[in-house]
Amino acid sequence: MGDQMARKTVLILASLALPSLLLVTVGSGVAQAARTNPVLLGSVTCNAANGAWTGKIAFSPPLSNIGNANVEHIKIVAKLGSTVNPCRTNAGTAQTGAITGKLKIVSAGNANNCATIFSGAALPAPIAPPSKIKLHWLAPAGTPTTWQPPGPFVVVGSALMTNITINGAAVTGSFSPFVGPTATLSDAGWAATVAAGCGSVAGLRVLTLGTSAGMW
Repeated sequence: MGDQMARKTVLILASLALPSLLLVTVGSGVAQAARTNPVLLGSVTCNAANGAWTGKIAFSPPLSNIGNANVEHIKIVAKLGSTVNPCRTNAGTAQTGAITGKLKIVSAGNANNCATIFSGAALPAPIAPPSKIKLHWLAPAGTPTTWQPPGPFVVVGSALMTNITINGAAVTGSFSPFVGPTATLSDAGWAATVAAGCGSVAGLRVLTLGTSAGMW
């Protein structure tokens, strides 16, 4: 009798535990699905007035007036906007994000020469891969936007040494398709900073991006 009662008790407890286990499993699946970011629609603009950039552009090897490297790597890392100064979508809604990118420029004997990078003319088309730019939309969160070929990037450094523009190629993810994705990398004092860095022994390694602007 005692054995029979024990077996019944085990079966009852097992049947009670099963719904709880299913609830935990289903709940876990729902939570995981909720973490998938949506595809955001329209387009977004980040600039000093709405969505100021905070970050840097780095050059490897450093840029120099006597630079004679065959390959130049350009790396971009920045935050786009903030809670007090967000970027804006074409619908007028607030948006913040982060951007990372890399460009590989090949130009025999002068890829890191300041006269090449800041010539006012288009640089040789960046090599793809590895050249690409990715945007992560943080608030509201959206599917990361990758900006890369097909279609070459067009990179132009101003002859006045005040900015570097990047346009062309194509975007996928949130805020796509979008015709004419573009970014102008700049900050106050670039002209003086570039001139001093390019003329120094160490060369120009980093520039800040405070007045930059982009539209995707």
